[in-house]
Amino acid sequence: MGTDWRDNDPAVEPVVEIYQGHRQNYEEPQAPKAAKDAADSIGGYQPLGYVWNAFRKGYKLGFEVSSDHVSTHISYAVVYAERPTREAILDAFKKRHSYGANDNIILDVRCGDRMMGDDVVTRTPPKLDIVVEGTAPVARIDVVRQIGLETLAYVYSAEPKQRSVRLSWTDTAARRGATQMYYVRIQQQGGAMAWASPLWIRYE
Repeated sequence: MGTDWRDNDPAVEPVVEIYQGHRQNYEEPQAPKAAKDAADSIGGYQPLGYVWNAFRKGYKLGFEVSSDHVSTHISYAVVYAERPTREAILDAFKKRHSYGANDNIILDVRCGDRMMGDDVVTRTPPKLDIVVEGTAPVARIDVVRQIGLETLAYVYSAEPKQRSVRLSWTDTAARRGATQMYYVRIQQQGGAMAWASPLWIRYE
């Protein structure tokens, strides 16, 4: 939808709109609800703007989902803020303590005591703790990993088929001495989705 990721200022661009309620998923071309080509695109096809291209440039971006004039109540930019104030909400976005959803889905992803959006150093294989409270049964959970600036890949999936999900996944294939980026995507039965901001985990 119009960017080619030629620049990024992390001080004022800590998060990215990964899904737009009146349009589509901007994650990557094969993702659910993403435009596959120009004929499939709503509002213009700009394949250089997929979010995975930003990660390949080394940008650190959290996620949010937003609406348009005619898509209210189906797009949610959610933050874990310390207080219910404007300042705390903006601070949470700057820390990338956010996720995006297109329904009232609760999503929390952590590594130990660190939460989505954080940089983490660990001496044990990275472990993600995933909590979901859905509005319908969760049809699929996907974990995406990137090592350094290498290609992103789907490395884990589960099909819990229940509304409340608590699961942990350890990356036994994690590379020592490298930073691995992980994020979690949720798909519910009926099509609603949620995307947790990434964690950047250095495994030493």
